Amino acid sequence: SHPLKSKWDAVIMLLILYSCISVPFRIGMDADAAGFMWLFEVSVTLFFLTDLCFNFNTAYLEGSNYVINRGMIAVGYLKSWFTIDALSSFPVELFELLTASARAAAEAAGEEVDNTTMRAMRIIRMVRLVRMLKLLNVQKYIDELEDKSGMNMQILHIMKLVVAMLYLMHLI
Repeated sequence: SHPLKSKWDAVIMLLILYSCISVPFRIGMDADAAGFMWLFEVSVTLFFLTDLCFNFNTAYLEGSNYVINRGMIAVGYLKSWFTIDALSSFPVELFELLTASARAAAEAAGEEVDNTTMRAMRIIRMVRLVRMLKLLNVQKYIDELEDKSGMNMQILHIMKLVVAMLYLMHLI
């Protein structure tokens, strides 16, 4: 693959790994991002949205030939990772910002905040959990790393097992 595509994929992989650590923490500890971290998380969402657009225009290997027809690429993507990528790219942070300003305006006017609105906000926050499903997509990046590095496969499998155990401990 093209060197720029490889670099882009590496950035997306790091952002997926960041999300898989931060999302359970933010939901489990009810710790919303603020300041720089809020801007960073909005940036992560924008990267995921950009990746979603790139995936509609990225050729893929089918057998021994690359598929370069945009219609076929789009159909293939819609049938595979599109739903997970679209849900994980939902701009939750920006939606929360709009909802918070509407809630603040209602409270300032002396109106009671609707419980339905609060429930909807909790459900939207749970959409962040879909980002963890992108972790399944990391395998293709690992496979590419195996091919390029010529690393001993047993060592790589042990490293993957250790990382998986550390991640499970983080979730628990």
